[in-house]
Amino acid sequence: MMLVNSIDELKGWLEGKEVVFGVESNLTPTSNLTLTPPVRTLTSTLADALGHIVRSAMCFRHWVELDDGTVSLNPAPTADDDTLASSTFYSQVSGDPRLHTAIESIQTTFSKVIRELDIDLQSWYAYEHVWRRDKAGTVSRFCKSSPSVKEYDDKLRFYTHLASELSQASQEVTHGCVSLDVRLLVSQIVSHAMDWVKLLGSGLLQEARSRLQHVLHQVTAVNTALHQSPDDMASLTVVMRAVGRVSSEHAHLHTALLDVRQMFHTLHIYGIEVPDSDHEQLENTSERLEALHHSAIIVQKAVQPVQMFFLTNTQRKVAEFSDTVKQFHDKFETQGPGAVAANLEKGVGLLKEYSEEVAVLLKQRQALDEEEDVFDLAATQYPGLDNAIIVMSQLKDVFNVYQQLRSIEMTWRTMRWATAKLDDLKNQVEEVQMALHKCASAQETQVGCSLQQRLEDHITSLEVTAALRQPAVQARHWQHLVNVTGSSPLPLILIPLLKNGIYPYLDSIRPVTSLYEVEPGERTDWLGCPSITDDSLSECEEKEATFSVSLEATLRPDEIVAFP
Repeated sequence: MMLVNSIDELKGWLEGKEVVFGVESNLTPTSNLTLTPPVRTLTSTLADALGHIVRSAMCFRHWVELDDGTVSLNPAPTADDDTLASSTFYSQVSGDPRLHTAIESIQTTFSKVIRELDIDLQSWYAYEHVWRRDKAGTVSRFCKSSPSVKEYDDKLRFYTHLASELSQASQEVTHGCVSLDVRLLVSQIVSHAMDWVKLLGSGLLQEARSRLQHVLHQVTAVNTALHQSPDDMASLTVVMRAVGRVSSEHAHLHTALLDVRQMFHTLHIYGIEVPDSDHEQLENTSERLEALHHSAIIVQKAVQPVQMFFLTNTQRKVAEFSDTVKQFHDKFETQGPGAVAANLEKGVGLLKEYSEEVAVLLKQRQALDEEEDVFDLAATQYPGLDNAIIVMSQLKDVFNVYQQLRSIEMTWRTMRWATAKLDDLKNQVEEVQMALHKCASAQETQVGCSLQQRLEDHITSLEVTAALRQPAVQARHWQHLVNVTGSSPLPLILIPLLKNGIYPYLDSIRPVTSLYEVEPGERTDWLGCPSITDDSLSECEEKEATFSVSLEATLRPDEIVAFP
């Protein structure tokens, strides 16, 4: 009974009547929470205490009174029983159900205390972000996001309030028989929180210095430009723009200095020292900004006579440039690349020539626009120049398609008529025709219409050429063509002649207009036929024929080179 009472007394202590164990919590170098001593040690100590209470029964032995009035151990110890354990109450006590029930109750009570202690420790992980996160990297990313002063203040207030709240909280908590000392843990978390404050304060100070340097740089640059002598238009432009910058940016720069002043005040509130040199630079920059604003007003009044002189000069140059643009536009309309009709090769050269001239005009226009801007004048519009630029853009697309066609035509000239792959040639022409159709404005220009006609003539020429290559074509057909035209040069593809009963199935083919221009006297040996005379060329041009060749009675179809 005495042992049971002792265990019950121990149970009362574990339930909170007395503080049996004292532990301390802190952060390990790996940023984990730990207890000193650990729970394993507390459990082992309690087990040792219980075992000691139970083993204390071995101190009490059974004695029996003998008949002679003496006493003896019962049962009598054997020769090899050095501890006399067999004569104690241990064997009776250790099997008593009441003792087992009391021990189980103690273990249950202690387990509950350990769970409460663990819950308390887990609650401290709510501050894990304070000690575990990478402070330098996080603050660096925050500062690079260009936060406002309020955002800095919010974070500084959060960590400062956290440190103050933890410092004022209870530093020791009791759970049953265990007293938890968190003073070391609190001091460590508070230290981490103040590290956040220092890093954020350092970032805010750097931001304040950066803004202060920006304002100082702006003030210095504008002040230098403001005091130039307006001897020419370029110098006057610099001075007037400096005056304009002061007028437009003074309020912004003044606000930036107020922000810097607010940053310094915020740092002071959270105990972060701002060097005196930074305060002095802030005051000096503020004074220079106000002096600059006053100087700008004085300079603006002083340059008014010079401004009026250059204003008159600019207006004169604008009027002269307007006349130049009008002359250019008139010339462009009548002699430009869009007025070459079917002479597309000439249009290519004119397009390059006029493009260079437009570039010069645009440069002059930009200079005049800048001068007008100096005097707060609306930029003068030059619709003739704008229209020419639009038309040239359209013509550029058309002439690019024409260059593709020219490349194909040069290839055709090397082919023989009898062996040419007409389907491939037709596909190439149709691809060029599709490219021309993609030019939205092709049909709006004269050269676009001419190129479209040229492509259609190519396709017609290829269809007729394919018909003339049919096996039914005999020498007598060619002789008939010569007889019809006499000795005059014969356009190879001339629909009225084809309709003279030679190829009735070609009635749907329309005439072909000029596809190539051949200079008088140019050698045509590449055609595989006699050279063209100046007189015959003139006649061909009058008839708008692509090519003319003198046909002899003996000329055969396989002797003609393929061409449209």
